[in-house]
Amino acid sequence: MASILAEWARFVWRRPLLDTLAKWFLYLGALAAAGAALTGWIASQSVAPVSAAKGPLAEHRTLAFLSLGTAVALAFWRWGTERRGGPRPRLLFAVGMLGLGALLVAAALEGGELVYEHGVGTALTAPGGPLAEPPDSARGQRPDVPKSTDFR
Repeated sequence: MASILAEWARFVWRRPLLDTLAKWFLYLGALAAAGAALTGWIASQSVAPVSAAKGPLAEHRTLAFLSLGTAVALAFWRWGTERRGGPRPRLLFAVGMLGLGALLVAAALEGGELVYEHGVGTALTAPGGPLAEPPDSARGQRPDVPKSTDFR
């Protein structure tokens, strides 16, 4: 988000320091997005399943990977124009940065919904927690009713 603000400030005031800040914030933000996407994907593989959160989890993952792709594309765009010595990115690039900001906000809202509405990744939904769901094999079965395999 700092890169987006610095980029728009550079677009408005055209100061060399803002250009440098925007560039490096974008590069660092793209690296941070890669780290966040990787650790988020690993976390989604290790948390207790919450059936009500499957839809929001898929949306959050999609938005996160779209944010990563957009950040990397904008970083390469910025790096390529600077490396060639061409003109600095202009209005289309600034609009792309706004799009990146919208993706980041949407991904953050979905992540908040996962934690605060569904309890994903918290002790509440972990095995043994008060909101923990039974494993798939035990869903819909009462533990006190014998099964046919109990008599073999």
